[in-house]
Amino acid sequence: MRVITCLYPEGYWPYWDFICIAGLYGAAEGISYLAILGIVGWSLATKARTGSGLPAGPSGLLGAVEGFSYLTLLVSIVVFGLQFLQKGSLPGALG
Repeated sequence: MRVITCLYPEGYWPYWDFICIAGLYGAAEGISYLAILGIVGWSLATKARTGSGLPAGPSGLLGAVEGFSYLTLLVSIVVFGLQFLQKGSLPGALG
């Protein structure tokens, strides 16, 4: 069994493991953005249909997730806006 590591000497096999780990982190980041957009979309649809946001849920957990999702979306928009103003483009695949 090989140990998966992010550090690799030049020409050494774990380079492939580094690519695999980086890909997993990227996939997790993409899925988290989709989850945030899904929760915000669900909240907005509920707001349009009922006039109020999502219910608080057990122990206020759903309400907390809703608030955290809106906060994360706002911070993401601000960060992307600042990056676009400073660098002229967005990083990664869009830049």
